[in-house]
Amino acid sequence: MPITSSLSPLKPFYSQIGRPIYNLSLYLVTHPIDDNKEFVEKVKKAVQGGVTCVQYRDFKNDFPTRVRLASCLKDTLRSFGVPLMINSDLDLAKAIQAHGVYLENKEVSWQKARDVLGHQSVIGVPASTLEEVRTAEKWDIDYLSIKVFPSQTTSTSSQQTWGLEGLKTVRTISQHRLVAIGHIFGNLEAVLKTLQVSERGDGIAMIGDLWRAQDPRVTAQQIQTCVKK
Repeated sequence: MPITSSLSPLKPFYSQIGRPIYNLSLYLVTHPIDDNKEFVEKVKKAVQGGVTCVQYRDFKNDFPTRVRLASCLKDTLRSFGVPLMINSDLDLAKAIQAHGVYLENKEVSWQKARDVLGHQSVIGVPASTLEEVRTAEKWDIDYLSIKVFPSQTTSTSSQQTWGLEGLKTVRTISQHRLVAIGHIFGNLEAVLKTLQVSERGDGIAMIGDLWRAQDPRVTAQQIQTCVKK
């Protein structure tokens, strides 16, 4: 059974250690907008088009607002069988019982995340160097985020970019699933050829190219068509 089959958070496929394995093939990272209703609707359209995992990333709103928005998002995604990840905020992830957390802020360790969120939680971390990739081989995490190309306008992260050759090297070294991010839309076919989506459960993550799309549903459908080739 390919790891990227339709995997529901309600009836997930489980790894050998008993942790849910979710479909990360098309991973949407959200960007805050002023209209909360429009925010949820954008995510819903993207999921209807084929997004398989959503990461709630919000450094703008206060904690009560983030709880309300993330809870609404989780409820919306439940009917599609799509998991909700939280960016860096362990308190928020625990408060809404999110499916997992992505530790963009390296000041928060995966050990702390595992202690706070428990064995069942999915944990992703970024890797910027070969040393970090090799060190992560010993960690009880679920995927590595690999920034392939510089982001366009949606990220101010200074994280090192790997390029296609670097991504290929990481894929050779790491036992973990990989989620490639960073101007993926403009390099989609090349990135997908480098990853192992059906064999290893790798995926691609997008922010701006999906978020700014006139119709996220149509754009997600186009991307998934490429992913499934």
